[in-house]
Amino acid sequence: MIFGGAPIGGLYAPVSDDQAAATLEAAWAAGIRAFDTAPHYGVGLSEQRLGRFLSGRPRGEFVLSTKVGRRLVPAMGDVSYLTAAVPAELFDELAAEHLMPIAGAT
Repeated sequence: MIFGGAPIGGLYAPVSDDQAAATLEAAWAAGIRAFDTAPHYGVGLSEQRLGRFLSGRPRGEFVLSTKVGRRLVPAMGDVSYLTAAVPAELFDELAAEHLMPIAGAT
């Protein structure tokens, strides 16, 4: 089973930090160790909340997935959705403060 991060990013309705944290705690307590998010879930809010939550957990105990191909910044010119945007977005995602600690990058 995978935890979908769209709701904690406020995709469907506003969610407070406390509600998101309680939801993530409940998922962890229930044994969920796979988490899915995307930059567009709350314009990065879901990723930030998952990053804060997972940063206190052993890295080998969970799987985190996100999406690539749609950037949160406007594309310049005729940029291919699946070619030029993907490498740049991967770099942006790993360089983001909220994903760097849990990705194990330095």
